[in-house]
Amino acid sequence: MIELLSCAGFTALLMYGKPTAFIRGAIERFSPILPRCALCLGFWVGVAMGFHLGDPLFPFASAGFCWAFDALVNALREAYVEAE
Repeated sequence: MIELLSCAGFTALLMYGKPTAFIRGAIERFSPILPRCALCLGFWVGVAMGFHLGDPLFPFASAGFCWAFDALVNALREAYVEAE
């Protein structure tokens, strides 16, 4: 579980973080949609983590978890904005 949370955090950092804007720019040169898609980027972050863990199915779990985490955070953000 901690591995999935770390993948979700790293994916969020790559997607939205200001310190990683140069990495996001480099990724956009290869694939313009990849840095904007939590499912896609979560898969590739999971591939890197899967190599580390030795689990060939981890990228699929990571992709789904990162997508769900991003959807939850976006829903909470919208609810917060509407409440103000």
